[in-house]
Amino acid sequence: MSDTTYTLTGPGGIQVFRNLPEGAKVTLTDGAVGTIIANPKDGGFVQVKFSEHSNTSMIGAEEFVFFNQVVSAVGE
Repeated sequence: MSDTTYTLTGPGGIQVFRNLPEGAKVTLTDGAVGTIIANPKDGGFVQVKFSEHSNTSMIGAEEFVFFNQVVSAVGE
């Protein structure tokens, strides 16, 4: 099975973001990487658990991430 790359730019980007599945991996503008653990499907934010972060104390931490912080998303 290949990974799906989600297109978050352009006029349909917010709709794609709104429907990102739990388990999708996101990369943020600051380079942090995490997995979506919850998506309220409101188009504003998702909850992410970090696997990579410049602040090592954030690895394993969970945080709400807003649409404008996400540069890419990949899922199965």
